[in-house]
Amino acid sequence: AQLVRTVRSAVGAGLLAPGDALPTARQLAVELRVGVNAVARAFEALVEQAVLETRPGVGLVVRAGADAIRQEELLAELSALE
Repeated sequence: AQLVRTVRSAVGAGLLAPGDALPTARQLAVELRVGVNAVARAFEALVEQAVLETRPGVGLVVRAGADAIRQEELLAELSALE
């Protein structure tokens, strides 16, 4: 869940732009010192949420329509402040 929130926040903040490739599940698991299965499940959830998509020959990339997350995230943050 934490990885899903982190990626969504990075997309929302503009740190990850549409078309940006993500590391493989194995690479990210080694960097974060977590299990590969946990990273794979997070990636699956992000694909289901239409944040990421799979491109042949490239791997997982930020989906073109994912920039709408920025607006959703900002609205959620503003609502939390009220």
